[in-house]
Amino acid sequence: RNVHRANRLSNPRSSVGYLAKPMLKIRKKHIADHLTSNSLEWREDESNSSSKYKRNKIRNELMPLLSEIAGGDHALQKRFSNLEQQSRDIATDISARSAKYLRTLPSSSEFLLSENTESKFGIVQEEALHQWIMQKTNKELQLPYDQMIRIRNQILNHPDRLQWTLDVGNLWKLQRNG
Repeated sequence: RNVHRANRLSNPRSSVGYLAKPMLKIRKKHIADHLTSNSLEWREDESNSSSKYKRNKIRNELMPLLSEIAGGDHALQKRFSNLEQQSRDIATDISARSAKYLRTLPSSSEFLLSENTESKFGIVQEEALHQWIMQKTNKELQLPYDQMIRIRNQILNHPDRLQWTLDVGNLWKLQRNG
């Protein structure tokens, strides 16, 4: 689920939905060539050549290896683009199915699980619960995925427990009653 959330801003007070990175697909070599051909200076931060930092280690060691395995930079970029599109398609499908699930709830003030749902509390119900929590808290509470896993495990691993409370952070508690 967080793969499709990675592009969203994490600040709940922000009204911006997605971050634009217009030069993300432009290679550094193309930028340097463009600057040089227009008699402009290319400046390289000396820390970029060191693998001391994880981002540089990825850039200097992992990306060239992935490129080699994939059959070149173009092939690797194509694979990343395909994965990104698949992730967006999956996110769209899950979002639509969770919205449909939320519309089937008898009350908007409670998130109800039927006995059948409890035994198969899957990604759609998980996303629906996440969206419901966001709606009910006016986006004040944005649960990280590890909290959603904790909630899912509580539901799936303890179906006979009819009453429990989970502290989910920011002074919010999730309760099951009955």
